[in-house]
Amino acid sequence: MRFLAFILTALCSILMLSSCYATRQVPVQAEYDSLYVGRTRADIIREFGIPDRQAIYEDVGEILAYEKYSTVSSKEVTSKTASNTETSPSLLSKGTETKTKVETEVSNKNTTSTQREYANFYFDDNKVCYQVRTNYTKEEKYVDKLMTTFFSLLWAAIIIVPIALNN
Repeated sequence: MRFLAFILTALCSILMLSSCYATRQVPVQAEYDSLYVGRTRADIIREFGIPDRQAIYEDVGEILAYEKYSTVSSKEVTSKTASNTETSPSLLSKGTETKTKVETEVSNKNTTSTQREYANFYFDDNKVCYQVRTNYTKEEKYVDKLMTTFFSLLWAAIIIVPIALNN
């Protein structure tokens, strides 16, 4: 019996702790700064390929731009319900007859948007990168502190209550 309780406790704790993890999008600007500032133009082209756009300015230097476009679609469904109640004298019985008419209107709305992701590399006259600007993100797992605390207390209750009941 204790072995079964142990197995159930272990399975519940694994399930609860795994549900505490979530993912979020984290900017990679600082990572790109440390990786690419100080590298040459040839290094950047070797790693990223031919740029999507290229410009040379006297005051800024050369800029290589890499871009990605993605289309995001979403569908919103809304419904509106209206009811109309009528009361009239009944012909078959003494009293009144009530009729309720319910109308539901459903509307669909499709939304499409285009998202632009970019990485711009700025080079000085010596073809060395001195600045990077990007809005790239990466997916990162994190643990929600509130949920972890809740599930830790729940896990402790699952362990302590059966032990207390057996003694």
